Amino acid sequence: MEWLFVNGTRYGRHGIFSGSSRARRGHSATYAALFRWLRPGGFMSHSIDFKSHGLTKSWHGHWTVSDFAWKLAKGSRPYLINRFPHSAHLAMMKDNGFQVVTDLRINASPLSRESLATRFAQVTDEDMRTASAFIQAVKPDLPDRSGTDGTSL
Repeated sequence: MEWLFVNGTRYGRHGIFSGSSRARRGHSATYAALFRWLRPGGFMSHSIDFKSHGLTKSWHGHWTVSDFAWKLAKGSRPYLINRFPHSAHLAMMKDNGFQVVTDLRINASPLSRESLATRFAQVTDEDMRTASAFIQAVKPDLPDRSGTDGTSL
């Protein structure tokens, strides 16, 4: 088995199991790297926690914090927690060529839209109640290169 390490997580070329995406930056770049590295038909599996991890009183309070206040809270750390909502992760996976095959969400009490920070004003109603998700995606197989009569093109 060959392995690739991205942000401290070990990935195999046929199957990927990522422990968590809660504290990683550069998600789209990570998904792009995984797409390049996986063989056609290879898959990835992510458990993503969208909660505030105790940084705010409510599970979704990190979406109510302005970018300026978030920068102050983050300080000099390279990252704090994942603030991308569920739909952003799905979009980044699809934008990088993956086909999502499993999307299991755990819902919690929704956030009122009025309390969202400007940056998150456009999140979906589904995002506002998705506390975590288990997502599996596959790198599609190579397109069929044979003609309709079975001959090679």
